Amino acid sequence: IDVSNPNALPRPIGELDTGVGLKAIHVAGNYAYIANRSINGQLQIIDTADPSNPSLLTTFKITAVTGTGGQALGNAIFYKGGHVYLGLTKTDTGPEFNIIDVSNPAAPDWKGGYSIGHDINAIYVRDNLAYIASPNDTELIILDISTPTSPTLYGGIDLSDDSANGKSIAIVGNTLYL
Repeated sequence: IDVSNPNALPRPIGELDTGVGLKAIHVAGNYAYIANRSINGQLQIIDTADPSNPSLLTTFKITAVTGTGGQALGNAIFYKGGHVYLGLTKTDTGPEFNIIDVSNPAAPDWKGGYSIGHDINAIYVRDNLAYIASPNDTELIILDISTPTSPTLYGGIDLSDDSANGKSIAIVGNTLYL
């Protein structure tokens, strides 16, 4: 959607049907990385070099996970430095947090994951840490991702409000907003 003129209504430039449903998006360079709500392809990569004619480059299924119903679906995404950090809804088996090498966007390569036992609603990556918002008892989970093949728990915060759910994350300077 063209929003170049703040005095005019936005206008569509191009569109593409992503199938079951786009849940989250992160754009970097000429690619849009999509968290898709499909068990058969939680990550989609769209070539946006021509915004009037975007094209689906690939659909990638996390083979290390299983789930039924609303489980193991793409739910959150973050791109940084040739890697996609993909968060899923709770799985039956396998990790909800996944690291995928997309240095070749046409051939994504799953590197590793981490099971938190609940949905991942948002991800923010800074330095070698992944900050994860979740409705888990620990609403903010922090993973050390310096070794993409084996992320490890760095820490977390359990908010005092027992009805709290981590929904989204923003970092400004040295302050994280949850």
